[in-house]
Amino acid sequence: TKVQSLVEDYANLKAQRKLEGNDLAELPAKSDTPQMTITLGAGEQTVDLTVDQLNSVADVYYVYDESGAAYTVRRSDLATLSKSPRDLYKAQTLTDKTTDDVAAMQVNDLTFTCTDGIWTLADDPDYHLDASTCSTMATALSSLNAKRQLTAETGEDYGLTDPAVTVTVTANGQTSTFAFGTENPVTGDMYVQKEGDDAIYTVSGNKAACFELTKADLFG
Repeated sequence: TKVQSLVEDYANLKAQRKLEGNDLAELPAKSDTPQMTITLGAGEQTVDLTVDQLNSVADVYYVYDESGAAYTVRRSDLATLSKSPRDLYKAQTLTDKTTDDVAAMQVNDLTFTCTDGIWTLADDPDYHLDASTCSTMATALSSLNAKRQLTAETGEDYGLTDPAVTVTVTANGQTSTFAFGTENPVTGDMYVQKEGDDAIYTVSGNKAACFELTKADLFG
């Protein structure tokens, strides 16, 4: 897992060398705002490390332990240790079906049914639907994975009060409804909420793009 991999990276962290003598005397003063602080625990033992300034010429960071001893650690070795909660989030499956399981879909005001692998519009069964587009929507719904989960912030709407797209999927006799809100302008991901679930999720923007089609767009 991502967390296990991070723990292993911490456990395997090695100093390039310990600074002593003239090297120690020539160190710049410690900064008031270190780059990172690390606490490692194993049983009853703990080790506290402070990652301070970068030596851009040698491409190393000065790192201090709790005794004040100073070391150099390669910047590349520390780069993999700087993680945000978003980096460590395990993708969560919002739907866990196969495409063949999907028997019906409702996308906004369009309702689709599948019989013997053929998709039709419920209110216009003779309408010639693009089979590939319908399959793309069914595939997106059969394996909808959240990239991360959010706790809704007070006053934030995420575009879910008046969602851009509302999709209901029926598979194996179970029905789930998803509201797709606004796009995160930084990541390009879309905010999603599952009916009956208070959590807000983000999914890849292209997951929602396949649903933003009109009846005319679906003609094939």
